[in-house]
Amino acid sequence: MKPRKQATELSKKLRPLTEKQKQWGVDNCLDSYFRYSRKTIFCLECGHSWKEENFDTEECTCPECGKKLKITKNFKDSAYFAIIQAKDGVQIVRMFWVQKCFYKNTPAYSWASEVMRHFIFKDGEVVTLSKQVNGMSQYFDVWIHQSELKIRS
Repeated sequence: MKPRKQATELSKKLRPLTEKQKQWGVDNCLDSYFRYSRKTIFCLECGHSWKEENFDTEECTCPECGKKLKITKNFKDSAYFAIIQAKDGVQIVRMFWVQKCFYKNTPAYSWASEVMRHFIFKDGEVVTLSKQVNGMSQYFDVWIHQSELKIRS
């Protein structure tokens, strides 16, 4: 079977990302943050807030969830992680994009999307399946998450 056809067939047999794998990606690839406004510290992980006079540091620990926090002005953070596996003699590198959104007084919300799969065959040939990207954007990482994983140039 030709590598492109075999990659498409193997792709159908792969299991989706588990909640445990997604949580690993969020915990190990994304930091935890806080905001400081009007003498109040807002933990953007668990949503807890507390008063603090004369606060002038870039890091702190939330008394509610116990996480070490860094100060931020952003309300989103994203990163990539990969899962490497083998199936039918083919190595597969699965690339996931994770994003965490923060809001004051609300626990952080995170989600993951598989954006690319690299199939590495014994002869060294690589076949890549990926989601579409918004190529006319000035930004990077603009994946069209509703699109299918397909062989693309």
